[in-house]
Amino acid sequence: MVIDTSSVYNSFFLSGLEKDGLYLIQSDPEKEQQAIEQRFHPSHRHLRFAYHEKLHDYYIQVIDDETNQVVREIPPKQLLDNYAAMAEKFGLVVDEKI
Repeated sequence: MVIDTSSVYNSFFLSGLEKDGLYLIQSDPEKEQQAIEQRFHPSHRHLRFAYHEKLHDYYIQVIDDETNQVVREIPPKQLLDNYAAMAEKFGLVVDEKI
């Protein structure tokens, strides 16, 4: 059962919000359509696995398809660079035989 709540409730309810078996909907169909389109819009992002040369390990980059720029890195490359610099300073990274 669907009830139009515009006369009883404010328009703070989201579409599909179920309360006591009833679905509460907003009274403005344009807002409903925009909310649905925004919720189900594809993200247009992909993942890239990048290799950190000094640590010999991989990290993840989230790339925006439209701009081809890095949106996020997991873990952040700056953190990995700092860790590699500290490890090299304290002699924890050994990449050459003596």
